[in-house]
Amino acid sequence: MGYDYTNLSADISSLARRNYAGVKITSIGKSVSGRDIFAIFVGNGDKKVLFNGAHHGLEYLTAALVMRFANACADAFESRLSVCGENIHKLLQTVTAVFVPMVNPDGVDIAVNGWEDEYSRYFHGETANVKQTWQANVRGVDINHNYNAAWKSIAPVPGPTRYSGCCCESEPETQAMVGFTRQTEPELVVAYHSQGEEIFYDFEGKYYGNTLEIAQKVAVITGYRLAKPEALASFGGYKDWFISEFKKPGFTIEVGRGKNPLNMSLFKDIYDANLPAMVCFIKSVVDD
Repeated sequence: MGYDYTNLSADISSLARRNYAGVKITSIGKSVSGRDIFAIFVGNGDKKVLFNGAHHGLEYLTAALVMRFANACADAFESRLSVCGENIHKLLQTVTAVFVPMVNPDGVDIAVNGWEDEYSRYFHGETANVKQTWQANVRGVDINHNYNAAWKSIAPVPGPTRYSGCCCESEPETQAMVGFTRQTEPELVVAYHSQGEEIFYDFEGKYYGNTLEIAQKVAVITGYRLAKPEALASFGGYKDWFISEFKKPGFTIEVGRGKNPLNMSLFKDIYDANLPAMVCFIKSVVDD
């Protein structure tokens, strides 16, 4: 069973009931089907680091990953506990960690639960084997090719993957992330995807500030390799857009190995490998 919007909503509600002083939960917009795109703020710092997951439906494990880290930060900040040897309460006095666990809740719901009648009004194309193929949103647009970063049309028609939309930022999920990022003005962003155990850190050969130093540290921590985007991975993505517009460090982390969707039985190992790297991203902004 995958981590779907119902699971995320339950985790969001659980965190909200704890009523931590240093935690704020909001919705940054709605998906095509009207599902909330949740954001969580932890900390009091002026600087921001923004983590996000599940741009792609099949990659729902990354939503669980980001949500788990948000919970860990919230608990540590409230209780003044350390995470991976770092004083989170102290770090999050300088930096606010911001989490958008599930950018594409409709796509995740399709990938986890299959195609339901409620979706037929949005999409009339290929619907077979959606639990093995569905990366797009409910209109068949691949959100991570819909950003204004060397945007171009890929697949000719909507479908499970690779259709980049009629134009850049055509989808409400993309618009929500663009608007929210501009509003929060993070110093650094991290977009989690699966799979491949790779770290992408540039756009069209460009990166800024201490990007390479951070990428190298994260590579050592995780054992993932530094990679250069090629072909379909080289344009239209969230970190591509962020690097292009903000000229600050942006990363795509491809977690795990195998074939999407990764089995949730891999979650613990993936989380354990990435937790110290997530802390490293926060610390890199504090130390900057």
